[in-house]
Amino acid sequence: MADAPIISLDIETYGAARHNAKWMRLPDQQHFNPRKSEYWQGVNREDLILTCAVTLMKEDTRDNGKWTREAIANLEPGETFLFQMHRTMDKEVLLNWLKYADTIIGSNIQFDISYLRRFNNAFKYALNGRHTYIDTTVVAYLWNELSSSRSLKKLGPLLGQFSYEETLESNHRFNHASDERLHKYNCQDTHNTVLVLAALAKRIPPTSHKLTPFCVNHYSDAINTVIMMSEAGIPFSSKRLETLMERASTDISLSRSIAEHGGLILSGKGSAKSKTEFFDKAIQEIQESTNPDVLDLLDKTEKTGKISHSKKNRLILMQFLPEDSEIRDCLYEFGKFQDAQKLLSTYLYPLMLHKRNDPTNVRSSLIPFISIGTEKYSRHYEPPEIVKTVHNLKSKSSPFVEAFKRNSDPTPAALWRRFNDNRVSKKADCAAYPSWFITPSKVKNESGSEGGTIQGRITCKDPSAQTFPPEIKSCICSRYDDGMIVGIDLSQIELRVAALLSGEESMIESYMQGLDLHANRARTLWPDYDTNPDEQKQRRQVGKMMNFADLFLASANTMREQVYAQSGGDINLPIDIYRKVVATRTEVRPQLNRWQNNLILTAKKNGRIELPFIGQSRQFSNVSLERSEIVNFPVQTTASNLMMQIQGYMTKDLAKVSGHADLFLQVFDAVYVDCTPQMRHLVVSSFKRAVDHVMSPEGYWGMLCKYHGREVLPLEFDVEVSH
Repeated sequence: MADAPIISLDIETYGAARHNAKWMRLPDQQHFNPRKSEYWQGVNREDLILTCAVTLMKEDTRDNGKWTREAIANLEPGETFLFQMHRTMDKEVLLNWLKYADTIIGSNIQFDISYLRRFNNAFKYALNGRHTYIDTTVVAYLWNELSSSRSLKKLGPLLGQFSYEETLESNHRFNHASDERLHKYNCQDTHNTVLVLAALAKRIPPTSHKLTPFCVNHYSDAINTVIMMSEAGIPFSSKRLETLMERASTDISLSRSIAEHGGLILSGKGSAKSKTEFFDKAIQEIQESTNPDVLDLLDKTEKTGKISHSKKNRLILMQFLPEDSEIRDCLYEFGKFQDAQKLLSTYLYPLMLHKRNDPTNVRSSLIPFISIGTEKYSRHYEPPEIVKTVHNLKSKSSPFVEAFKRNSDPTPAALWRRFNDNRVSKKADCAAYPSWFITPSKVKNESGSEGGTIQGRITCKDPSAQTFPPEIKSCICSRYDDGMIVGIDLSQIELRVAALLSGEESMIESYMQGLDLHANRARTLWPDYDTNPDEQKQRRQVGKMMNFADLFLASANTMREQVYAQSGGDINLPIDIYRKVVATRTEVRPQLNRWQNNLILTAKKNGRIELPFIGQSRQFSNVSLERSEIVNFPVQTTASNLMMQIQGYMTKDLAKVSGHADLFLQVFDAVYVDCTPQMRHLVVSSFKRAVDHVMSPEGYWGMLCKYHGREVLPLEFDVEVSH
C-alpha cells in the first residue's frame, strides 16, 4: 500500500547548533526571515537549514480527500525520517517527499516553508502553494483564542501528550549540525506535532464550524499568501526616505523654535514642566470661556494621575480654544513637533538605520536588493577593522566572523553605507521584510517577535507596515523599470458586512441601489443636506463617522474627537450634534440596533460568540465592559475573512501568470501589488476574478448571504496606481 501523501515537517535552522557540518561557527539566530538571516547575520544559504525531519502518517484519514475535524483527530504518526541538509542525497529524497505530498502539517509552518524555499530553488518550485498546510498554532487558536500556549513545548504537557527532555530554550544550542541529540530533537518535533494536532481536534466540538473543509482551506491559503508576502518584501526608495528624514528633522527644529518663542519648551531640560504648565493654562482658559467640564474629557497618566500630554488631549484642548488663542497656536506647533518626532523615531530611523534607542536592533531595517544575476548580497555597509575579540571560533574565516564584522559598528555612518551611491527616487533599491502573523503566536515556537490578533486579522511586525502613515507610504515604489504599485481596496467592507449580518434595510437598500451610504446618514441629521452644497463635503465626512460609530456603539465624545482629528481640525461641531446621533440610533438603524442587542444577550448567556464556516470565536467574561468588542467581533472578523479569501485566490491566480506581479502588503481591506506596466490590467482582473469567486454560491460571501437568507449584496472595490 502506498504511503499517505501527508507529511509532518519541521526544520532546524542555523540557530540550533554552534557549528555547521564543516565545523564553521554559526551565529545565534537573531532573525527569523531568511533574507534577514543572510544579510544581517551573514549566513550562507546552504547554512540556513541544518536538518529537516519528516513524519509520515499511518493512514490517510480524509473523507473523500477532504480534511474535516474527525479526519484530523484520527491522524496517527508513522515513520520519521531525518535529512541532513548538507548531504546531496538527503536533499534529493526530501525533495521527492515534498513533490509526493499534498498536505504538510507543522507548527508555525510558514517559518519552515519560507526557509526551505530560500534554501534551494528546487524546494521553492516544489513548495509552490499547491499543498494544504495545517498548522498547530492555528488549530490551537481555534480551540481557545485566549490561550497563550501555542508552541509544541507548552501544548504537549498541557494536552497530556508528551514533554521534552532537551529543548533549545534558555540559549541552549547543540554543538554541531551532526549532533545526534539535535537529530532526535528534530524528529521529536514532527512526531509530536501530529500528536498535538490530533489532540486539539478531538477537543473541538463536532457541531462547531471549526476545522470544516472550508475552514482548513481558508487557513491553508492564508499561510500560503503570507509566505509570498514575506518573500516579496515591501519595496522602498531609500532616497525618498532620506529626503523625508531630512524634512522631519527640519520640522522638529522649526516647531521647537516657534513654540519656545511662545513660551513652550518642547524638548530638553524643563520641557515636562513647561508642557504641564501650558496644558494647565489651556484648561483654565477653556473652563473660563467655553467648557467648564473639559477636565472630564482628558486622559490622566496611570502613574501620577496628572493630565497626559498625549495627542488626544492636545486635540481636545484645541477643539475648545478660540481660533485666535496664542495657546492654541503653540499647541498646534506641539502637534507638528510630535508628529515629526513620531515619524522619525517610529518609522524612519528603524527603516533607514536601527531602532532609535537600541543600535543593535535592525529587525525593521531595510535590506538592499541583490544585484541582478547574483545569488548573494554584495553590498553590505563597509565595516571598520575588528577591534573586539572574537572568542571560541573554530575557524577565523567562518561566515560568523564576517557577520561579526558587519555588525561591529552599528552606527548611522556605517549603516548609511549599505545603500548604493547611484540610487534614485523613482525606483526601489531596497525592501523591508516584516514578519506576518495569521493568529496570535511567536514567529517560531517561543522565538522571535509576537503578533497576531484574536479578532482574526493578519498583522505584521518589524516593521509594522499596516500602520505606515501616508508620508512613509509615499516612499514605497516599484522595483521594476517603469513599474508601478497597484493598490486595490474593498469599498466600505465593514459596513457591507454589518448590513448583511444585521439585515439593516436602510443599509442594504443603499448598497443594492448604488446609493451613497454616508450622504444618506448625513441626511438623517441635516434634512437640508441636498439644498446646502457648500456644507455637503463636511457633512458627508460626519455621516461617514456616524456610520462607523453606529457599528461600534461609539459615544458622542469619541465621535467628536475622531471627526476633529481625521479632518485635521477643519470640522469642529458642537457636542450636541453627536449626542443627537447617539440618541436616534434605534430610529435610524433599527435592525442593526436589534442585532447588536441580540449579540450582547448571546454573549451574556453563552459567554462566547462563534462565526459560521470558519469558526473563529471570542469569549467574553464582562459583558457590561465589552459591548463594543462584542458587536465589533463579527463585523471585523468577517471582513478580515473575506479579504483573506480574496487575497488567497489572487495569490494563486497571479502565480499562474508569466510576468512580474508581487503582492507584498495587505492593510486589512486593501492589497498592494508591485508590478510591471504590462501586468497592471492583469492584476486588477485577478482581483475582479477573486471578488466574483467569493460572491459565487460556493464562495465565502455567497455562502454568508445564503446563510443569513439574503440576496447577494454587491461588493465593490477601488483601484489606485502610483508610479
